[in-house]
Amino acid sequence: MKYISYCRISRLKQRNGEKVHAMDDHSLYVQKEDAVRYAETHGGVIVAEYQEVETGKMDKRPVLVQALDHCKADNAVLLVARLIDLAAMNTSCR
Repeated sequence: MKYISYCRISRLKQRNGEKVHAMDDHSLYVQKEDAVRYAETHGGVIVAEYQEVETGKMDKRPVLVQALDHCKADNAVLLVARLIDLAAMNTSCR
C-alpha cells in the first residue's frame, strides 16, 4: 500500500514580540513519526510527505490540495495524524 502523509501545525503567532509556532502537542515531527509507524505496521510505504504551517481556521490549504492530488495520481492513501486538520477544508475532492 502506498501512503502520502500530511502534517499541519498552526501558523506562526506573536508571543512577547517574537514569532513562534503555536504550542501544539502534535508537532510536525511527532505527526511524521506517527505516519511512519502506521505505514510500517500496515505493510505500506510513505511515498511522499507534505507539511503545512497554517491555522486551522483557514479553509484554503494549498499544500493539502497538492497532497490530495498526489494521492489521486499515485493511487495512494492520505495519512493525517488528526482529523481536525481536515475539518475546516472547503475544497472539493476532484
